[in-house]
Amino acid sequence: GDILRGTSINFCYKREETRQKIDLTELKYFVQKTQWKAFEKIRKEFSLETGLSETEARLVSAHIINIKVDNSHIVNPLGFQGQNVCLSIFNNYTSLKLLEDLIRLASWLGLGLVGIGSPSYALFHCLELDRSSKEDILIIDVGGKITEVTLIKKGGEVVETRNFHLGGYLFTKTIADFLDLGIEEAEMVKIKYTKEEVSSEAKKKIEKLLSSNLFSWVGGVKVVLDELSK
Repeated sequence: GDILRGTSINFCYKREETRQKIDLTELKYFVQKTQWKAFEKIRKEFSLETGLSETEARLVSAHIINIKVDNSHIVNPLGFQGQNVCLSIFNNYTSLKLLEDLIRLASWLGLGLVGIGSPSYALFHCLELDRSSKEDILIIDVGGKITEVTLIKKGGEVVETRNFHLGGYLFTKTIADFLDLGIEEAEMVKIKYTKEEVSSEAKKKIEKLLSSNLFSWVGGVKVVLDELSK
């Protein structure tokens, strides 16, 4: 969706009873406090990014991506002791309208809506990038009309997603208009070009034709990276 974003928040707590083992009730309390803080941040970011009211922001999914007890990474903190507990939670959020549209669509199809999430975040978990590396990772997912950029820092301690309205369809449409082709035919030309299955002369013409689109796309990526770097 055009308004489906993701952001992570880190929150640390100082426990008074350091020798008492962390139980489920205490963990739920930690998560709730983190989520209240996250929602404050999300409402403000949502309004700045979309121009919509803060009251239109809706959380659609949440994932605990990192837990530390006294600076040690813990998969499951239940039963552990310690003074400082730090949680990193990744939240997907969207607009009230898009959420209602997705719920309505699922209903029309006779399906249950299991969850809503960022494709890049799904890829992050599918490839188990949080376990394989503690380095920073950048995922760029070029869709039909939207490009989504996800930044993963320190193997998942921080995860941020942003998107902009420019994807592969623009390149296909440009080829279709120039060669007077249907969209499906133009898509085949584009695929052949990417696989270098066209003549050298055709390749040069297509490169020239798509150069302004590429410039715009790279510009979009630069804007997003600049936003993430801040």
